[in-house]
Amino acid sequence: MKVQHDNVVHFLAAFQDNGRLYLVYESIHISSQEIHGGPMGPWREFELAAICEQVLSGLLFLKQTLSVCPPMLDTSQVLLNQDGVAKIANVADAIVQGPSLCEHGAHLAHLLFELMEPGTYMADPLTLQLVNPNKWSGRIKDFLGAASKGILSELAEREAVHDRYHYLLYPRWIAGNEGNETADLIAKEAVSLEEQHEIGSLGIDL
Repeated sequence: MKVQHDNVVHFLAAFQDNGRLYLVYESIHISSQEIHGGPMGPWREFELAAICEQVLSGLLFLKQTLSVCPPMLDTSQVLLNQDGVAKIANVADAIVQGPSLCEHGAHLAHLLFELMEPGTYMADPLTLQLVNPNKWSGRIKDFLGAASKGILSELAEREAVHDRYHYLLYPRWIAGNEGNETADLIAKEAVSLEEQHEIGSLGIDL
């Protein structure tokens, strides 16, 4: 069974040999966990908005199409390809485990919390209490609370999914892989758009 969705790492094939199971995925270059410690510093809110929208789209696909849910979802399981598209990894693990309700938005909440405060997450992955709440806007804190208590379908209604915003994450991929000045230029352009509220007007506000 092939699994292909823009925001899920493509599961292409599986085969057995001498009692071992081999899974074939598309080639993906870097995880959001690796990118966080890169030269561009902590994630900005418009980048988190883009990640949340794309991961939410992938989660809804897995739920509605395959009735499965990832066994875990953290920054090591959310990867970026060379176009800056966020994708959920290891979907085959969920398929092997079989159908799951996966109605709750907790997966997305814990991912967002780790992206916002990775140190706090590492100390206690189950908490959703921000140590530095004043660092973040009310919009993103409201979304974090809504994700922790809501269900995926409600979150989808709250946040319209727009896959064209992957360009906001492209400088992160560049910096993580090359760390060159091109990334800084692209990032400044994205920040400029965010400051002009052009991004918010397009529907990816948190």
